[in-house]
Amino acid sequence: MNAPAQASTTFPLLAPAAWLAEHLHDPAVNVIAILSRRPEEGGPAVAIEGAHAFHWKELLWDERQRQFVGADTLRRRLRAAGVDPERQLVLYGDHSQFAFYARWVLLRAGLSNVSVLDGGLRAWLAGGLPTTPLATVHTPLPPADGDLQAPARATDDIRIGRDQLQQRLGDDHLQILDIRTPEEYAGLRVGPDGGNHGAERSGHIPGAVLLPFAGLLDEHSRLRPVDELRALVAAKGIDARRETAVYCRLSHRSTLAFFVLTELLGFDKVRVYDGSWTEWGSLVGAPIEA
Repeated sequence: MNAPAQASTTFPLLAPAAWLAEHLHDPAVNVIAILSRRPEEGGPAVAIEGAHAFHWKELLWDERQRQFVGADTLRRRLRAAGVDPERQLVLYGDHSQFAFYARWVLLRAGLSNVSVLDGGLRAWLAGGLPTTPLATVHTPLPPADGDLQAPARATDDIRIGRDQLQQRLGDDHLQILDIRTPEEYAGLRVGPDGGNHGAERSGHIPGAVLLPFAGLLDEHSRLRPVDELRALVAAKGIDARRETAVYCRLSHRSTLAFFVLTELLGFDKVRVYDGSWTEWGSLVGAPIEA
């Protein structure tokens, strides 16, 4: 079973921009920007007023291995930037999926007081809501975060690893959901924006069903209404009674789909393959379809 977030009704799991605007100065709320790129790399120039900002890897990853940090490290990093991790965390991304990715990592670490701003920065700007220069709220974290993180458990309720997934190819009890673009799925390219970096080969995991990420969002990057999302998923034959493994290229998009399936559509056996195509497309001996 997945571990659902336990935010109170006062704090919606999916927060509309209008709700956050009303609660922007609520001392019980921490607004956190999850940046896809650092400011010096061409990241966004502005942030939501009062937010704290982190590059996604700085907050969520161990510095010396491809592994997520645990709850103690997450709390220490948040406190170092002036964030109280025991208060409600409202995450948003300059691209929506990065906030959902951070939420998924925080859930794995046991932090349940986490909401996501629907539509992220794009929806906030579309509403003409208050911003501040990003440079004033981005807090680079100090280096050397202690010992290497212990490896994640082999069995994880919301994460599936490459070995587990490879062993279960062809298993009728498991459905594999690919959230990338049709071009990525068909093997025409590796990256979503025309690039071919990130994996040695292109294509998709055998048996995976394509549900393009863009179809889950409206023109302001907000999630579509639940009835539309349910119809999109049903049209692909995705069954809530079966186990589901979700992947994309880096796993950001797939964690947004994880939220849709678990929190909005009631699926309770969903796991994210966080290695996603970046890992699978470079694995020696891993089967590929295109």
